[in-house]
Amino acid sequence: MKLLPYAFFVLLSQASFLHGHEITFKDILIKHPIIPVFGGHMKTAAGYMSITNSSNVQERIMGVKANFATAMIHKSSEDSDGVVRMEHIKEVTIPANSTIKFEQGGLHIMFVNLEEKLEPFVDQQVTLIFEKAGEFSLTFMVEEAKNGSKMDMDHNKDH
Repeated sequence: MKLLPYAFFVLLSQASFLHGHEITFKDILIKHPIIPVFGGHMKTAAGYMSITNSSNVQERIMGVKANFATAMIHKSSEDSDGVVRMEHIKEVTIPANSTIKFEQGGLHIMFVNLEEKLEPFVDQQVTLIFEKAGEFSLTFMVEEAKNGSKMDMDHNKDH
């Protein structure tokens, strides 16, 4: 019976951890990994998050893997005529004591050749491959896109 309060505290701590959807791996902090869905007929999807490197040396993301699609890192840019282009990026440098953002209109994970329909609240596992920290699998929340535009990166809801 003395373990019951301790067990409750552990469960409560885990619920708070998941509610904020922040993941720490070695010197890396990943916040709000999300895949927005825009309906049931998507053939591709994008993943967004922020990654903080709290070490005193730079880190690199060397690749990304997913079992539900082919995954790669892309960067979007828009020229002066409003034409949007996506460029495949082989690696992403995260400077020491810095944060980078994977966001709509910029750096993002591109998921192509989806093997299944992405459903809101059916989260997906994605593996990031870091140069120094190694491979790390994390859960990306799959959420319905709001207003078909910029994603709300505030996940203050149950998921």
